[in-house]
This record gives sequence, structure tokens and C-alpha cells, in this order.
Amino acid sequence: MQKISLIALLIGSTFPAMAANNPNIEFMTHITCKMGGCTMVCTSAEGKKDVKAKGINSADVVTYKSGTVQHNLVVGFQKVVVTSPAGTESCTLNNIDKIENQ
Repeated sequence: MQKISLIALLIGSTFPAMAANNPNIEFMTHITCKMGGCTMVCTSAEGKKDVKAKGINSADVVTYKSGTVQHNLVVGFQKVVVTSPAGTESCTLNNIDKIENQ
């Protein structure tokens, strides 16, 4: 049981440690979604809207100094990564319960 707790602790500390050690990361945000999950809608540079994911449980959003934004989504039991290079699209999450800056 102690090994499982230690592994969970190590995995949980990965993202904050990554931000502290990577000078290219501007900031990180953890988002928790309300019941029913969040929906991720992205708008392209031309103004076209596209639903990228539905039923999102939580997300870790990593913003790099280059302007690239990486969304690490948890959808059900799957992990999905959506990366938006600077100037290509902007994405929003709807139905947010809590936002924590890391």
C-alpha cells in the first residue's frame, strides 16, 4: 500500500516539477469541470469554431513563452493532448468548476 501511495505522489508532483525545471513554461493551470464535464471549443485564425472534446473531467493547461498552449485533458479514463501553436487557434473550456494556477 505504501508503494502505491508513493507512486501516486510521484505522478502527482510531475507537472509542478516540470514547470519549475522548464524555463520555457510561462505558467500552468489546473482546471476541474462541473458535473457533466467541460466542452473544449477552439476558434481558428479564420474564425471557424470546432468542438475538440466533450465530457472533459479535468485539464492541465500549459502555456509556453513561445505562445504555444498545450491542453492535457482527462476525458473519462483517457488522456488527450491538444496543442495549439501560437497564432493558429484559441481554445476555451466551458462548464468549469474550479481553476488553480500552479
